[in-house]
Amino acid sequence: MPVFTTKPKPVTAADDENDFFAKGSLCAELSPWTNEKAGISFGVTIVAFTRNAVDIIDNSRLTLGHHYLLEIPRAGQEPIIMVCEITRTGRWKARAEFEMPLTDPDHEDLESRLRNMPKPRVTSKRTRALFLLFGIAGLTATLLLDSF
Repeated sequence: MPVFTTKPKPVTAADDENDFFAKGSLCAELSPWTNEKAGISFGVTIVAFTRNAVDIIDNSRLTLGHHYLLEIPRAGQEPIIMVCEITRTGRWKARAEFEMPLTDPDHEDLESRLRNMPKPRVTSKRTRALFLLFGIAGLTATLLLDSF
């Protein structure tokens, strides 16, 4: 029977691998950050985040190793503005790590926004109205045909 001699990695509060990933969809803006100045911004979608990083749907504008200014708008509050570096790119997503972790109130605010996102409608209003109208027309036709 093999004996494992490797000790398990301790869990720390700032450990990105063990941090909870909040998943959902948030709109944000990224702009290239060079010489302490922001370039022209473009819209991105954040699909997951921790205190230290965000996963962004990659639209092939992101370059590995470059710094970007991330701005996440909030209703009734100042937007969250952070400088981040692209540390991982994949086929669909890119990972951007913050230079400084999110503060607790900001992290909780973004988590609650993701948790309370409205569920997408399964059927459209038009389809629902058509089903209702066909049901009423069917009942009316049945009642009229029974009276003859």
